[in-house]
Amino acid sequence: MKKKTTAKQNICTPTWLQIAEQIDDSRDQVFRTAVLNLTKIALSCQNYRNNILELLQQTLCSQSSDETRKEYLAKKIAEIENKK
Repeated sequence: MKKKTTAKQNICTPTWLQIAEQIDDSRDQVFRTAVLNLTKIALSCQNYRNNILELLQQTLCSQSSDETRKEYLAKKIAEIENKK
């Protein structure tokens, strides 16, 4: 997995963390794309799997009332857990 390096501080940030910022977006398409991409990263890169899984589970618990988002998150979490 490639990491983005900022020129100012020379700090490496895993790409999945940048994608994770989009989970809170109010637009469903952005939310779904972020969750889908995080799921793909978790399935292909074991180093980040537990962190991504934890993030998705926290997001599932913190979602207020949108049942569609909860169902989508639960489906993707199950997909990752079945890979373990």
